[in-house]
Amino acid sequence: MAQGKKIVIIGGGIIGASAAYYLCKKGYSPILLEKGEPAGEQSGRNWGFVRQQGRDPAEVPLMMRSQELWAGLESELGENIEWCQGGNLLLTNDAHELKLYQNWTNIAGSHGLDSKVVNQSELADLIPRIEQAFLGGLYTASDGQADPEKATNAFCNAAERLGAKIFRNRPALGVEIQNGKVCGVRTAGGTLEADYVVCAAGAWASKFLHPLGLRLPQQRIRGSVAQTTVCEKTTDIGVWAPGVAFRQRRDGSFSIAAGNGYEVDFTLGSLRGSKHFLKSFMANRKYFDIRFGAALWKDFGGLAKNFVTGDDPVGLRRVVAPTPNSARLARALKNFKAMLPSLGNVELQRSWAGYIDITPDALPVIDALKKPDGLVVATGFSGHGFGLGPSAGKAVAELIADGKSPIDLSDFTYARFPNNTYPEPFQLV
Repeated sequence: MAQGKKIVIIGGGIIGASAAYYLCKKGYSPILLEKGEPAGEQSGRNWGFVRQQGRDPAEVPLMMRSQELWAGLESELGENIEWCQGGNLLLTNDAHELKLYQNWTNIAGSHGLDSKVVNQSELADLIPRIEQAFLGGLYTASDGQADPEKATNAFCNAAERLGAKIFRNRPALGVEIQNGKVCGVRTAGGTLEADYVVCAAGAWASKFLHPLGLRLPQQRIRGSVAQTTVCEKTTDIGVWAPGVAFRQRRDGSFSIAAGNGYEVDFTLGSLRGSKHFLKSFMANRKYFDIRFGAALWKDFGGLAKNFVTGDDPVGLRRVVAPTPNSARLARALKNFKAMLPSLGNVELQRSWAGYIDITPDALPVIDALKKPDGLVVATGFSGHGFGLGPSAGKAVAELIADGKSPIDLSDFTYARFPNNTYPEPFQLV
């Protein structure tokens, strides 16, 4: 093993899985801990979009690097991940939004990205079967899509072939510190020694960091997705329109979602750092429904269990499969049919939901901390984690192996939150 370093990764989503793979490529043999199966939570429950367009300018270089990696992953990993570089199209009927799209093409152009604004006639050329009129859209031909579950598992499988150990159904329960440096990760099966610990725990990351004195403001929102019955071949373009987003899968079915529509399942953790989110939440209030229900009661149950047994007070053993919002998905299907009526009697055959972890500025944390030394944090991807997964995982490997990444990660430091130096979230989509 390179330099004899012991590395433990917490989280078997796309970030943890790709970090394990790229660490193996650098000669390490990391251990990855996943409380369930890889891709069991949000990394297997997202839309499957891999888009560069509409990103915060700080994310664009990282995402463009990721796009280059995605393009070669099927052959590199040796598995079908349903990669398709068909482009991404953001539609609107709002003249002000269209102007914002035009402004964003200046950002794209400064990075050499092929985004452009398209008009009604150009939309008809891109997807002739769309019968609903739109004012225009933002189109990036080099964007793509992939199957979330297959892609994440392909990274895990490739990492295992290269010497990583993937411990499935073995949750991490906490990080051990000695003399200001990480030294291990607690699990139900004992403590694993570690020189480096990678926290890639998604919506659970703040719960691992809090006992270490690290206050990461992190909220989670619930997004719902569905898969339709199989349709005839229509488009390779991922589409995000008012009221619905969709992509056609390799088998002909579509993955559809409501677009900008989410639930905030209120928990005790929602109170932690809530001051960081209030302004942004109020500005985007129309997109969110606050729910007081099962998630909150599970938190109270965790506190009660801890009082009695001291075991797993924050539910780190729990694999979360939230309930999809059937009403939102029904509206999304209705909007989908209105856009593509020639597809006929399309129905939903299954649906699911996942928790998206967000930060106050909607940017991730990708940072090798000094206090405690040896802790690398890769979380808070705010709904962008699947697309950014390969480059984020590679950046983690570079931070450990080389001490730095060729991509500028200065906008993604943890310190911006305790120092209160983070920007307002960039909002285009």
